[in-house]
Amino acid sequence: MKAILEFDIPDEKEQHIDAVNGSKYKGQIDSLYNDVFRPILKYGNPIIGNNLARQHELIVTEIWIRVSEHFAD
Repeated sequence: MKAILEFDIPDEKEQHIDAVNGSKYKGQIDSLYNDVFRPILKYGNPIIGNNLARQHELIVTEIWIRVSEHFAD
C-alpha cells in the first residue's frame, strides 16, 4: 500500500511541515503520556495529599481523554 500526500507550497507549507514531522509529534505525545499521565491513570500515584489526590487524578484523566480524542482514528 502506498499513500501520496500533495501540498500546494507555499499556501500549505505549515500542513506539509506537520505531515513531515508527524512521527516526532507522536513521540512527544507518547513521552508526555508515559511521564505524566500513565503513572496517575494506571497506578493512581498521587502528587498531592490524599484529599487533593483524587481531584488531581480526575483532572488528569479528563485532560488525557480530551487530548486522546484529537488523535483517534
